[in-house]
Amino acid sequence: MMPDEGPSFDELMSQERYEEALALAEELVRGASKSDDRKAQAEALIDEAVVLAVLRRFHDSQMLLEKAKQLAPRIAKSYKDDSQYKYAVKYAQYFQPRKGVDYRSACDYARTEYHNLDQTGEYLDGKAGSLINYVSAFSGVIVVAFTYQALTSYWIIGAAALVPFCFALRAIGQAAKARSPMLQPSPAPAEEVIRYAESSGLKALGWLAMQFWAASEGMMVVIKMKSKLIQSATTWFYWGVFTLLLPVGCSIGVALLDC
Repeated sequence: MMPDEGPSFDELMSQERYEEALALAEELVRGASKSDDRKAQAEALIDEAVVLAVLRRFHDSQMLLEKAKQLAPRIAKSYKDDSQYKYAVKYAQYFQPRKGVDYRSACDYARTEYHNLDQTGEYLDGKAGSLINYVSAFSGVIVVAFTYQALTSYWIIGAAALVPFCFALRAIGQAAKARSPMLQPSPAPAEEVIRYAESSGLKALGWLAMQFWAASEGMMVVIKMKSKLIQSATTWFYWGVFTLLLPVGCSIGVALLDC
């Protein structure tokens, strides 16, 4: 993500390029509903949004980014597929720190934000692990409580116990998926930071702040993915607890019939 890749900063910073970006964006938005390749349209809109951001046309840039999010697939398989992350990475690539600006506070803030998001990810991993333990214990209770009855008396009790047991297995699967290692973004490697600092001096802090920001956008995607999986696992667990009434009801019915 070094800033010397791709078109130069001077090539982007021009009124002609700004007008070209707006014109292309309008064309992309008009043709989006008629195009089958929505992903390519979203990628093009992200590129133009970055150009407008470099030109400090942030309002227009955000409008294009929102359009890109609408065209991109709603479910991202990884943080690399997220429109906001792609925008952040490309913007960080072309960002040019201004001479004489003190970026130390911005760099500290961006580093703290990334650290907090990383801690949130670890917290969610802990929640997923705890949920796995709870549901595993719940599944054990079902097996111990109803398997013997199903084998010795009425098969319907075992059949009814399968319902909450299946919900519990589904909950464990979702929680395990949230707990499993996911590809996570990280800021630029130390070697790259040192090389840029040697060539740019204090301006490197501004560039480093952008690297932390781009990585934070990717971490947000990872956190959302983990949160959705944990929420899904919790929902399946609740359904398992609720449907536990089925084997309990059957056991009570069998007991009444035997009386």
